[in-house]
Amino acid sequence: MDWVGEYHDRLVEDFLAEVKNLPHFPQEDDAVNAHVREYANCLASWVRGCDCWGFEVSLFQFTFPTYTFPGVQLS
Repeated sequence: MDWVGEYHDRLVEDFLAEVKNLPHFPQEDDAVNAHVREYANCLASWVRGCDCWGFEVSLFQFTFPTYTFPGVQLS
């Protein structure tokens, strides 16, 4: 499972690096550039919200049944 964490961290680092390098459109007014930054921020918030929702909503918190066998004690 370490690779999942490493993959996640690499994706976050890549995304943040790309956000730092967002293009600036000098031919446009500042509102367009602000919208580009806001769009990138909304993408990040959307992904973070999905992560939080997935961990906090009980729909995805799996529990497995406990089996008992007569005469067998599992530790």
